[in-house]
Amino acid sequence: MSMRLMVQAMNCKVGNPARKLVLLKLADNANDDGICFPSYQYIADKCEMSKRSAISHIDDLIKMGLVTKKARKNKDGSSANLYLLHLEQGSENSALGGEKFALGSENSALGGSENSAPITSHSFNLSINHVSDDENSANAEHTEVGGADKPHTDKKQNSIKVNYSAVAETYNDLVKELNSNLPLIANPSQLSDKRKKAIKKLAQVFIKRFEIDNDVESSLGEYIKDFLQSAPSFYFGENNRGWKADFEYILRESTLDKVLEGNL
Repeated sequence: MSMRLMVQAMNCKVGNPARKLVLLKLADNANDDGICFPSYQYIADKCEMSKRSAISHIDDLIKMGLVTKKARKNKDGSSANLYLLHLEQGSENSALGGEKFALGSENSALGGSENSAPITSHSFNLSINHVSDDENSANAEHTEVGGADKPHTDKKQNSIKVNYSAVAETYNDLVKELNSNLPLIANPSQLSDKRKKAIKKLAQVFIKRFEIDNDVESSLGEYIKDFLQSAPSFYFGENNRGWKADFEYILRESTLDKVLEGNL
């Protein structure tokens, strides 16, 4: 593992928490020259996501210019992918602060009996959300809507503007594109107040937990795509009740946690 690359990966903004986890795992496997050759399945297993999601995130990282993929021939004649990381361009800070260093060291030690400790979704959240236990306690109700107490939010989160119809249209497009057997939104341009509140609530979660500064709509779209690609058939009506996930279900923070933890 290259500590330099891990630091650069932590400072890269890729617009999606699961994609950030894949980037961190690639950096964890790379040498100091930024070269690694893990399999898709290995990345999927360590990041607790489907193989299809891992492939999709790696392809997105390649499009962003952070990763280059080349075919590599093994001695037995089989082929494998070789990855070269280009993280300098995506890293905001090349220097490592003391707090981040301590966090990165702690995260690299997690993982139980694994010789090379995997970076789980839990450790990933620790590394990108520098909030103390006391602050977490004080902000426990931050994302609740309609509570009696005023949530402890900053002006940025209170004043965020979300293009609700764009999020709804992205959902419809992805359901069609991925042939997902889920109900479409009838009129994305005229959403109910309930749906707008659900979108804004999840947008606030993304801004707080993943430090997204702009274009939260794209991040929400990537999350919806992750759900549609990784969810088992149960969520698409193949169950005893004929129940299907819908737009409102996907917008729940608890559903986001399940996607990040690979626990759908």
